[in-house]
Amino acid sequence: MAVDVAGLVIGTMLVYFLPGFPWTFVIFDGGILRPDKEGSAMMRAIERIVLSVGLSLVLVPFTTFVINVFIDIRPSVLNSLLISLIPMTIGLVVFYLRKNGYLRFILPFLQKRQKAE
Repeated sequence: MAVDVAGLVIGTMLVYFLPGFPWTFVIFDGGILRPDKEGSAMMRAIERIVLSVGLSLVLVPFTTFVINVFIDIRPSVLNSLLISLIPMTIGLVVFYLRKNGYLRFILPFLQKRQKAE
């Protein structure tokens, strides 16, 4: 019983939350376009959670479609885990590259947006 509940919680996090969470940092870079009451542009935790769920709902089916086009996969626990980890890993890599300035030549509009804020 406890193992089933733990599996349900972990599976829900892997599908509905974790794939989109790094992408909220990539897209919004710790801030959102409007300031809050104190004048800071920091994104609140509830906004980041809601956006990560929304992004996960887009990224996981898209990743499944793309992988199914190139590789004919059968549904299994391992394939489901990999499909959830692929967008999360790509998001973490893009966030790391963006934070360390490696993407400034590839995506110059990101630098312009950061200077404007």
